Amino acid sequence: MGGCAMLTIYDPSILGNNKFLCQFVTHEIMSFLIVILTITLASVANIHLSMTEALQRGLEDKSKRAKIEAEVGSGFRAEINSSAWLLFWAFVVCAISLLIKGAFSENLYVLSLVHGLAVTVVIVNLLVLYDIYQTIYAMAGTPPPLHDNENGDPTNSQGNP
Repeated sequence: MGGCAMLTIYDPSILGNNKFLCQFVTHEIMSFLIVILTITLASVANIHLSMTEALQRGLEDKSKRAKIEAEVGSGFRAEINSSAWLLFWAFVVCAISLLIKGAFSENLYVLSLVHGLAVTVVIVNLLVLYDIYQTIYAMAGTPPPLHDNENGDPTNSQGNP
């Protein structure tokens, strides 16, 4: 965002008169962002469900499950939730910036700033989307969850501690 702000101060026509940005930073960007938001929120929900299912399937002892959830799961879930909230608030910021663009459509500095903000929001959305899908791929590639053996010791699916 700092680079876009500097570009706006230096020469607002670079972003303000950009034909692509003039046409994209409209209802089109909102359509693009809502698709990313919808896909990502569904993915976040799926990550939460998969994590819960893996813990329930892997550990029958509720106290061990609660301990692992408290030690690992809560931090992991908080990180995933923060990514989802970041996308939501980026969507809100973009919606507000479009209202500002509509109100001050003749001011080149405002157009440049709104276009720069829109570019930043799209980049943030793509980075968060990438991060969440990396998490999904990492979860899919992890070894099976631990199971309790008859002694109550955690083991993997091959019976090894």
